Amino acid sequence: RVPPVRAFQTEPVMIKTTQDKPQTSIGWSVFSLVLIILLAGQYLWFYRQSLSVIPELTPAYQSICNQLPCHLEVPIVLSAISTQQLVVRKHKEYQGALTIDLLLENHAGFIQPYPAVQLSFSDRKGQRISQRTFQPADFLNINIADPMLMPAAIPVQISFDILDPGQRAVSYEAI
Repeated sequence: RVPPVRAFQTEPVMIKTTQDKPQTSIGWSVFSLVLIILLAGQYLWFYRQSLSVIPELTPAYQSICNQLPCHLEVPIVLSAISTQQLVVRKHKEYQGALTIDLLLENHAGFIQPYPAVQLSFSDRKGQRISQRTFQPADFLNINIADPMLMPAAIPVQISFDILDPGQRAVSYEAI
C-alpha cells in the first residue's frame, strides 16, 4: 500500500527590510560632491586660456596665476578688430615714399595683441602689384608701457611709411 500523502503546508516566511545606514548615504553624497568639484576644477584649469577672457572670470584667473606657476596668454580674435579710415598720401619729406594712416579698433570685450597689418596695392585689372605685412613692432611706439596689447573699444591711430609702388597702383587695401 501507498502511504497517504500529507497535505502540503506552507510555513510563514519572515522578510526583513533592510535600511541603509544614514552614514553610508551621506558618505556617498560627500564623495560624489568632492568628485564633481574636482571635475569642475579640472575643467576650469585646462580651459583657463579661453575662459580667462571672460570679463567676470579674468580677475579670478589673474589672482590664481599670481599664486600658482601658470601663464595666461592673451588670445587674439582677428574678427573683432576692424580697420577704418585708411589714408594713403605722399610723404612730406621723401620723394618716392608714401605715408599710410590707419585707424584700428578692437571690438572685443577684452584687450588683445595688435594684429599684423597687410597692405596691398592693385592695378586696374585687380592684379596685385605690391604687398607687405607690417608687424606691430613696425607701427607701434615701443616707449609705451605695454605696446603689444590693444585696448578694447578705443580706436588706435597707426602710421607707417612705405616706398611708392608706382603709377600702376590704382587701388589699395589693408587687412
